[in-house]
Amino acid sequence: MKIENLIGSDRHSFLTSGDWNQDGRIDILLGSRSGKIFAFENRAEKGTDWYELKFPVLENNKRQYSSPVLSDIDADGDLDIISGNRNGKLEWILNRGSEKRPEWVVHDVNLSQIDVGSFSTPLLNDMDGDDDLDLLIGNSKGLIIYYENQGNKNTPYFVLRNTRIAGFQTKASSAPTFWKWNGDKHPDLVVGGREGFLSLISHLPPESSPALDGWTLEAEHWQNIKAIGYSTPHFVDFEGDNKTDLLIGDVQGNLLYWKNGGLKKTIETKQESTLVLTENTLEDEEQEEENEQADNTIIPVENTETEQDSKAFGPIEPSFEFVSSRYGNLELGRRAFPAFMDVDGDNNLDLIVGNSAGELRYYRRELGSGDAKWTLESKHFLGYQGRKNSAPVFTDLDGDGDFDLLVGNQEGSIDYWENKGNSEIADFVYNPTQFIGLAGGRNSVPAVLDLNGDGRNDLLTGNLIGQLRKFDRIEQGNGFYFRLERRKYLNLDIGIGSVPKITDLNNDQQPDLIIGSDSGNIISFQPDPEKPGILSWKPSLEYFKQLNLPIGGNPEFVDLDTDGDLDLIVGSEEGTLYYFRNTGR
Repeated sequence: MKIENLIGSDRHSFLTSGDWNQDGRIDILLGSRSGKIFAFENRAEKGTDWYELKFPVLENNKRQYSSPVLSDIDADGDLDIISGNRNGKLEWILNRGSEKRPEWVVHDVNLSQIDVGSFSTPLLNDMDGDDDLDLLIGNSKGLIIYYENQGNKNTPYFVLRNTRIAGFQTKASSAPTFWKWNGDKHPDLVVGGREGFLSLISHLPPESSPALDGWTLEAEHWQNIKAIGYSTPHFVDFEGDNKTDLLIGDVQGNLLYWKNGGLKKTIETKQESTLVLTENTLEDEEQEEENEQADNTIIPVENTETEQDSKAFGPIEPSFEFVSSRYGNLELGRRAFPAFMDVDGDNNLDLIVGNSAGELRYYRRELGSGDAKWTLESKHFLGYQGRKNSAPVFTDLDGDGDFDLLVGNQEGSIDYWENKGNSEIADFVYNPTQFIGLAGGRNSVPAVLDLNGDGRNDLLTGNLIGQLRKFDRIEQGNGFYFRLERRKYLNLDIGIGSVPKITDLNNDQQPDLIIGSDSGNIISFQPDPEKPGILSWKPSLEYFKQLNLPIGGNPEFVDLDTDGDLDLIVGSEEGTLYYFRNTGR
């Protein structure tokens, strides 16, 4: 097999196969990091000999990290392409040619409005026995998400049914494929992921719920097969011996070939048999040496879980150390107001920044870049524009376990996007109802916490005159609204421009109230244990007194270095971010 003719010369290999010209030979598509989809036709009389073909629609476009799958999605007798991408959506590339000669065109850039967060890797199969193709989709969170086809086999329409099929989750970047592992008629799942291992999930579907039930995790590290990272498995009979072999793509663009060595009877049962993969026949000596070296190399991927995170991390005494006055070398517009959240579901914090111009900028941190590389995705996240001095805050306003988005502004109102998704896949929907008529004061900055002990989140707003307004949450029918309770909460007057933040700064499982100001000063309060019931505050230690903080300071707390404590990022009047690392213990 001429592997050098099959490599697409691009990082991150995603492989699918099918006979698109009906000549009885397996042809191949390779997805890639750049988004280009490489097409290879097999022209060998026996075995394999690959020739690259050019299709204009498969060249680079706005897609990145293309992950194609070949299937006849509209049941017209030819092979179409469904491709995942970095944005978590699916692109339908329709075959308008014939069984013998494909002619692919982009039919839909967001099939059924599907969005799984980021790094979608699709798989098609009739999961519920109704004679049409359903979807399983891996994503950056390591989930396998099930969309049922509620259209028909000619006109598909996919509806979300389950966000964690089989109850399974890899560390990150799940890449599922089907294979009949135990010889029955039901396809099982083999799943790659960021760590490079393969997981095996068998399926014995009951008649009552064939798609959702009957899954069993057989092995997390199946046969100890491991790629260098971001493994993407695919099974196909390359040698024409009626045995499915295994190809695995990886983060470096390699394709690893594992030959099917036949069936091995198991001891536990007389009937079951499992495939034995005997050798990797595609790598020459030089490639083997490279992979041996790579096995001892740390792959530079962003990991938000650390050893400290995985342990019970006790209370600490915060201590902040200056790192940079131009974090990420970002120029964000005057009066930068930062907020961090994993918006796209890739296990990597993204940055949303408001500013004096009324923008809501969305920056994505590149995988493996640490703090160094941020990419501007949009100046108007969620279509927001027009309200000056935008102040974004991610918080769980409705108490459903995921982060919603509140945005204050110069006018004193609050814009609210409810997260209709979940903690793994965000879906922000604009919902102005709860904040109609609310006046937080000029340059409003929202913060959310249960302040009166009734189990519901109340609202604080900072404002231009340096005070805090307190609003109680009032239930009304199936919804709620906020009623002004105090105009000068805590009798506080911090000067100009109060910026309240609720966070657990010292990791004692109790909320702290941090208040920034236009002068740059930051003060902090902690709950007073001597006054139980309604939340009362007392001044806490002056953690920020010795820091050289910028004018127009808008503080945000986030664990940037993933060491288990909260670091300090401060947006400045000049439009840069100041970074202070928390070195306390």
